Amino acid sequence: MPLLSDYARARKIEYFFKGVPKHSKILEVGCGCGWLGRQLRSSGYTSCVGLDLVGSADKVGNILE
Repeated sequence: MPLLSDYARARKIEYFFKGVPKHSKILEVGCGCGWLGRQLRSSGYTSCVGLDLVGSADKVGNILE
C-alpha cells in the first residue's frame, strides 16, 4: 500500500503545479521512488527528470553483494 493514495497525489499535483505550463522542463531533486515524475507524466507534463543521490534498493543491493 503506497504512503499516499492516488487521489492525494493527484491533488498535490493540482495544487503545486496549477500555474506551471505542461511543456515546462521540471527537475525533481531527491526523487526517492519517483512517484512525482510518474504522476506528472501521466498528468500531461512532457519533460520531467528525477535525480537522487541514492540509487534504487535493487541496484544498491547488487553493488553491495
